[in-house]
Amino acid sequence: MSIPASANTCQSVPQNITRLYLLSGLQSMVIGMPIAVLFWQDNGLSLQQIFILQAVFSIVLIALEIPTGHLADRWGRKNSLLLGSLFITMGYSIYAVGASFRAFLAAEIVIACAFSLNSGALEALMYDSLLEHGAQHTSRRVFGKQFMIMLMAEAGAGIAGGLLALTSLRLAMAATVPCMALSIGAALSLREPQRMHMPCTKHLAHIRHAVSHALHHDVRLRSVIALYGVLGTLTLFLAWFTQPYQQLANLPIAFFGVTHAIALLGAACAARTMMWLEKKMDDRLLLIVLTAIIISTFMVLSAIHPAIGIFVLLAGRSAFGALKPLVNDILNKLTASNMRATVLSINSCTFRIVFASAAPIIGTIADVTSIQRSLLILGTGGGLLALIVFILMRRVWDKLPQ
Repeated sequence: MSIPASANTCQSVPQNITRLYLLSGLQSMVIGMPIAVLFWQDNGLSLQQIFILQAVFSIVLIALEIPTGHLADRWGRKNSLLLGSLFITMGYSIYAVGASFRAFLAAEIVIACAFSLNSGALEALMYDSLLEHGAQHTSRRVFGKQFMIMLMAEAGAGIAGGLLALTSLRLAMAATVPCMALSIGAALSLREPQRMHMPCTKHLAHIRHAVSHALHHDVRLRSVIALYGVLGTLTLFLAWFTQPYQQLANLPIAFFGVTHAIALLGAACAARTMMWLEKKMDDRLLLIVLTAIIISTFMVLSAIHPAIGIFVLLAGRSAFGALKPLVNDILNKLTASNMRATVLSINSCTFRIVFASAAPIIGTIADVTSIQRSLLILGTGGGLLALIVFILMRRVWDKLPQ
């Protein structure tokens, strides 16, 4: 449904997009991320406890992903982002002063709540701002730029974190707090655009309807969400396997932060490239190309010497920079505004469920056999699943955005 915008609205939309860029960049500046494991170990945590923290984070995120997407549709995307900014500031503040497993567990739960509140709400607010302004045709470039800003901010923060860690691990963790606090101001400056609103009652019915619509009735949405579930999971495995693979290649630990930044900047360049490719390539062809790149990355990594494979690994990780804005843009185009944030949350939740289900199995395989064998299994299994999804997509292939 198209809603006419006032002159004042039209003038404020570009400011809304700019402020959303700022919010994304600030919340991506997790300065303590490159030394997080060292910080946990310095505070007496074992590897088992560290993995428990990450498991709890994933469980909380999965549990809240769809309800908070619905909350954003019902309560307002700005309000959801503001609450998320408050939670993420609180979470990293706990990390700045905490020194025990229980303190870090509380921090992970609070940060997971923040991630779930932001998930879907930011993209939905951005797309609705463009839609209200009649500029939805620029969404691919806008999402690509937003994702590029996030990756570049994270890369810069990673380098800063490595330098601060030379003085103090806790200083690197504490330096994240001001960035998160500034994001509160960015969230306050946002304006909620006009859009279709869901009924004030029957909230669970709305969630059930959105889930049923996305995963059952609308084959187009189901197909894109399923494909992202496979490809998103594979790119996340690439990220998690980066450090052990670098150890396999005997890369000095001093270079770990540099390769992390290179991977993120590569993803930022890929996101930027998506803006250029928007008018030159069919969305469906782009999905096929990205699938081929991601699958082939795993197959090559499993077969070549790790010293050479590092370059392939970094190139493969860059593909995520193109994948996320492409999929988000397709889902936005296929979804009504009154359930857009919920559908985006369903997509994110589905991908995380797939990863959480596969991670223990792949981790066991890596321990029992080798990293390269697990990469081969991931590439083969992911390739077969992606092929099945593409075969099932044939019936709606012509109905997908071009």
